[in-house]
Amino acid sequence: MTDRNKRKRWFIAGILILLFSLSACNLQSGIKGSAGAGEDAKVNESGISDFTFTYREEYNNKGFCCKVEKKNDHAVLTYENSERADLGVMSKTLDLSILDQLKELYQSNHIAAWDGYDKKNELVRGDNGFSLVLHFEDGGNLYARGTNVFPSGFTVFKEAAAEIFDPITLQLMAETQEKIIDQGIQGTIDSITASFTHSGPSRTDSYDIFLYTRKFASDTNNFNLTAHSYSGEFLPEGEYRSHQTVDEKYLKLSEIQALVDKYDLIQWFGWDRESAENQENEQFSLTIIYTNGQILNAKGNVLPPDFKEFRQDFLELMTECYQEISALEE
Repeated sequence: MTDRNKRKRWFIAGILILLFSLSACNLQSGIKGSAGAGEDAKVNESGISDFTFTYREEYNNKGFCCKVEKKNDHAVLTYENSERADLGVMSKTLDLSILDQLKELYQSNHIAAWDGYDKKNELVRGDNGFSLVLHFEDGGNLYARGTNVFPSGFTVFKEAAAEIFDPITLQLMAETQEKIIDQGIQGTIDSITASFTHSGPSRTDSYDIFLYTRKFASDTNNFNLTAHSYSGEFLPEGEYRSHQTVDEKYLKLSEIQALVDKYDLIQWFGWDRESAENQENEQFSLTIIYTNGQILNAKGNVLPPDFKEFRQDFLELMTECYQEISALEE
């Protein structure tokens, strides 16, 4: 065998070893799927007619879906934010210049290389990832998605996209929140989740309550209360736990609705304020879901208007519920 042939065989063997090593590395890391078109991908020079970017971080409930679609002489933004699910699906009419910005975003970040990217890291728990769908005026398109793994340059792209969308979406969320507060919520209560903690000199009172209507016969434990009462303010000192399936009349949802109306809790919609310097000893969270799908969320250690009065009346009512339901077991 000539030296030339030997070198050739060693070269081929080296390439095969390298490919095997790269494949083994991906298998070891749990990453499977397609890497996309790659750096040699051809950039589409036509305009963007439809742009949809979805991003999620399951472990901390961060995420959004942002879609921009061309409509004749304007564009329409449709936006959802998982941290503000109570705002629902929001939309806003925009100038067509937004599509020029998105075209620049696509081209300057060489997103063409992502076309066909479809990877998943099966060794990572959770469902964190993204998807990107682009449609172009010449009929072309781009699809890319990843679960627990992202293409090269993703962080830079995401930050650049935020520079475009954040000023628009933050204003849109503020406008939507103000509109919901002005209109109010017209539905009836379907479920309520409430948590209250009050820190005393040495111990902390806590009440965790979850009530819901039984939509299906298989649903159980529609009354759930866990309490640690050290002050004896509502229940005698001790620990309490009750998870029961009861007739809805024992949940006192109409009375809760009356308290919501009395204290105008729609003004609490979207309340989320924390302060390390706050002198209050209260921490709370409240989620009310209505039959029409609307949600009222509020939480924090900075307290909204009429909080103490509502807390007093609500926990007195829940104490009555607990006592009545406990009597049913006797």
